[in-house]
Amino acid sequence: MGMSMVRRSRLVTLVAVLLVSTASVRLAEACVCGQPPACAAVWRADAVFVGTVIDRVQEPAGGSVTWTGYSVSVNQRLHGSVDSSFVTMTPFDPPAISSCDYTFQVGRQYIIYARKTADGRWTTSECSGTKLVQDASEDLDYIAGIPAAEPSGRIFGRIDRMVVDSAKSAAYKTVPATGITVAITSTSSRLTTTTDGEGKLDVRVPPGDYTVAPVVPQSVRAYGNSSQAPVPARGCAPVYFSLIANGRIEGRVIRADGTPASDASVDVIPADLAAGVLPSDLTVSPSGHTDKNGRFSINPILPGRYVIAVNGRFGPRLSAPYLTTYFPTGPRQDARVVEIGEGERKTGFTFLVNPLPETTVSGVVVFDDDQPVAGAMVFANAVDHGDMIAASSKTDFSGAFELRLLAGVTYLIRAGVRTNNTFRPIETVVFVGERAGGLRIRITVSVSSASKQLTH
Repeated sequence: MGMSMVRRSRLVTLVAVLLVSTASVRLAEACVCGQPPACAAVWRADAVFVGTVIDRVQEPAGGSVTWTGYSVSVNQRLHGSVDSSFVTMTPFDPPAISSCDYTFQVGRQYIIYARKTADGRWTTSECSGTKLVQDASEDLDYIAGIPAAEPSGRIFGRIDRMVVDSAKSAAYKTVPATGITVAITSTSSRLTTTTDGEGKLDVRVPPGDYTVAPVVPQSVRAYGNSSQAPVPARGCAPVYFSLIANGRIEGRVIRADGTPASDASVDVIPADLAAGVLPSDLTVSPSGHTDKNGRFSINPILPGRYVIAVNGRFGPRLSAPYLTTYFPTGPRQDARVVEIGEGERKTGFTFLVNPLPETTVSGVVVFDDDQPVAGAMVFANAVDHGDMIAASSKTDFSGAFELRLLAGVTYLIRAGVRTNNTFRPIETVVFVGERAGGLRIRITVSVSSASKQLTH
């Protein structure tokens, strides 16, 4: 059995992050929404008013969790009804933590698009249209003109197209989708319009509920906001769609004994990239998974030249114990290049893979004085597959850990411990072979200096 250990210098920030206590950390994904135009935001709100934020208020949301509210003085009522000159703004969805909560600044004045909560208070969000009043001139002009406006509605927006960027390797760019027919349908009518030279559409319609959709062939896929567009009188419904060529690759992954290989990732990789390089952008390098029958179907794929790999992005793992295999049978240098045209579908790709046996890697984490490190985090990931964690463990009181891994794979094994408010990571590269009882690794983390020492 071959085994190697090498000293590496890069700081493993992932381990450090995972050791940070989350007791006081607010975890939320970035808010994904755009500021709606006033002609849409007004009609979604129960009230619109100009207010000055007087104070920030912390309120319990249950247990040790709190949320932040704001006391607001109502300066000017613009639309709807606010029955007080002083209101409390709650988070977007109390007591839940939302990434779209609006953060006010005390002492600043805002135009607030507010909705009334079940307990009679008011709430807003980043998606409501709320903004500093100094940035709200268009909002104020629209609201002032509502009484004199004609009682019709408006559907407007833009359609873009994602295309290959010939100026960059393995990249795409967004261009206006010109001349695209758009169908606008209600229960009583159907009309069509066409995007202009900037990919824009803008039509007047009677108030009502509409379905809006680009009219494109199956060789094109359309993404975008909801096609359901309620249009109020004197209001609007903004729409946005993005088009992409709907190329497709289909096939099957089977084991040597003919049984299907389920839950294996299959990755479509631009052929002009260097070996081992895989874009994180799934638009230019899409991925899929095999089903229980070992079949896969990957789309949409932009036109171009690609290689196809099983476990190319994530590497071998317990649920898919196969070495990275490029079509038709082997390593990257033997991969066959597959060319996909605009919206083209190609089928019949069959991969033959052999499952790797599972084994156990055990070890111990100690300080340089041989004292065990209890509670240290230990991670393993297949080399050349980024920070995709294949297995993790935590040392017990004796500093011992155990990892379930695959024999025949080279892993980067990382351990980390916090001492004297300093996080000390260590790494070692190990080829895991089949061996009764597994492989025992001894990793020493120095506490006397910033240096790292590896032994086994």
